[in-house]
Amino acid sequence: MKFFIEAIVFSTLFLVASSQVLVKPSQDKGSNSSHLSSGIYKSIYAKAKNISHSKGHIINVGGKDPEYRRSLIKKIEFKTHSMALRKILDTLKNCTDEEMVPILENLKLLVHEYDIAINFMNVGGLELIVPFAQMDNEDIASAALSVLSAAMQGNPVVQKLVADNHVLDILLENLVDKNQKYFSSLLFTISSYLRNMPESQLHFFRDDGIFFLALIIESNDSHKLKLHSISILADLAMEIMDGSNINYQKMQLIKLFITGVQSTNVCKEITSFLNDNNNITNLDVIQLQYLIHEKIIHAMHALHKVCSREFQSNRVKIAIEKLIKNYDPQVKNTLYSKLDDELRTDIYLQLKNIYEKIVLKEKDEL
Repeated sequence: MKFFIEAIVFSTLFLVASSQVLVKPSQDKGSNSSHLSSGIYKSIYAKAKNISHSKGHIINVGGKDPEYRRSLIKKIEFKTHSMALRKILDTLKNCTDEEMVPILENLKLLVHEYDIAINFMNVGGLELIVPFAQMDNEDIASAALSVLSAAMQGNPVVQKLVADNHVLDILLENLVDKNQKYFSSLLFTISSYLRNMPESQLHFFRDDGIFFLALIIESNDSHKLKLHSISILADLAMEIMDGSNINYQKMQLIKLFITGVQSTNVCKEITSFLNDNNNITNLDVIQLQYLIHEKIIHAMHALHKVCSREFQSNRVKIAIEKLIKNYDPQVKNTLYSKLDDELRTDIYLQLKNIYEKIVLKEKDEL
């Protein structure tokens, strides 16, 4: 941890020192303004000119320019973060298993930054982190996956590098005897890999990644993992099936997505969460069911075009009708009526909307 603290202290001292210089009062008599003297300006510029920063350059437009000051601070921050990144990567190569998890957690915090994540890839971070994500020690493997997830979030440059290096294929090769914690981390990695990235999505579906999600949804005992997998599919459906920006790649993606989902039992498994237990007497369980139903309704909205046959089954219609009655805000003196009125009304309206999409559509077709 010492190296990380040193980097933070260095960064803080450097920034404080810089800010003190930047706001140093003018020594000119009769002036109360604060600005840089030309000598200080040149001194700071000389220190900053070799500091790498990926977004923009310092523009020397005069000693009083606030844009210069902001740019300098950004460059200093990037430099100190890059120093911390290199120290972490060097330490990871020689640390013990016991030291590795907290170091990876520090690395995760750093690579949330867009430029630092790219820098992480450029200095060999991907080659270093993937073997850690495959280790038998699942605490280390999960921590490594979290680093990868953080680096990919909202970062198409990193997402593309991960796709080009077939990292997900490597991670999905050997999943025997992995625990729930590992699978949870892996799902976050998959989600970060796929989000808003058609190229990654094509890789995923062409390599039968849908069957990994289906395996969790169909066979895993953990409701948390099942719901997470369903949410990933629902989010993908919202992106892929939105009907906008139709081109050849998008058409391929739509076909792969529909074919993939329909070749599994995912649609049926989604609707299994609609079943209501009449014997529930605990408000906490009702609140948990509400959260589950909320996720399932979102998934049904997103996937109704793909799963129309299953969603229009008589079993599903009966289950939705029952839930509509339970969540009806006009019905009082039931366990469901103890839920927050606004939440209850919202899910009631969503259920009604789902019911109309399924039942009325089927009647029209008949």
